[in-house]
Amino acid sequence: MVPTGRGWTRMSTRCSTPSSWPPATTRSQDCQSSKVNVRTGMEAWRGRQMHSHSYRVPEPFCGEVVVVVGCGDSGRDIAMEIRGVAKEVYMVAGSMEAVTPGLSKVLAKHSANLHLRLEVERLCEDGRVAFKDGGGSSSSIAADTVIYCTGYNYSFPFLDTGGAVAVDDNRVGPLFEHVFPPSLAPSLSFVGLLRKVFAPRSFEAQARWVAQYVDDFGEKYCDFPRQERWQYELLRSTVHDMMDKFETFRDDYQDSNSIGKAVQEWHLSCLHSSSMAGSEVSGAGAKREPVAMHKRKKM
Repeated sequence: MVPTGRGWTRMSTRCSTPSSWPPATTRSQDCQSSKVNVRTGMEAWRGRQMHSHSYRVPEPFCGEVVVVVGCGDSGRDIAMEIRGVAKEVYMVAGSMEAVTPGLSKVLAKHSANLHLRLEVERLCEDGRVAFKDGGGSSSSIAADTVIYCTGYNYSFPFLDTGGAVAVDDNRVGPLFEHVFPPSLAPSLSFVGLLRKVFAPRSFEAQARWVAQYVDDFGEKYCDFPRQERWQYELLRSTVHDMMDKFETFRDDYQDSNSIGKAVQEWHLSCLHSSSMAGSEVSGAGAKREPVAMHKRKKM
């Protein structure tokens, strides 16, 4: 895609005629490629290696010894799924700072076949994986599969911005508020590049902001209401449970109190609105009454 006036033109190798597009928005899913940090022995290792992007279901790993490199969201979820069918699962954290209290609880609970290692030192030709365990010590295990849950690199092979947008150290910029490139706004925008945020709400806010600048979408679809206090409390409770009890938070609902307060606040707000509406009607009626009496006197 290349900029043309206020829009963009798609140049396709499968179509001889370029097609014109209005202002374009790039999602984070459109511009990510799997990131795998090179490790010693990767090319010669005889086992199976894959990125989390290719993972679908745990059944192919039944009875295997699996090494999961990375303990972010994908690493934790995949390790917990595979643990149910695999012989052994080794999670590689990178450092103890990545080991959250929630992960510690899960490791203690499933210590029979779920283990923690700090760093992969090398992959050996005989099928073993060697680890650095800290303090100068090391260990190794014979493994069947290594799954790299090491994130993604941003890449825009389909987008020709003439250098206006670049990727440096996996950071996309320059972008105003992580959305608009100054020299190409508002014809080009990016949604979903934020990290360490509550993704659904943040990405929705970005999308609504972008919509304000495209044709008349802003007037029709961008009435973004403020969060009520109970919504903040519900969100805070959900995020806390997700971090502290990531194994069970989807099944263990502890929000009954927040939901009860939400219903109560909603009911009170309805009563308040009805009361205010009634007051306005009464006030209007009181103001109109002298006019009606004056008219009757003239008759």
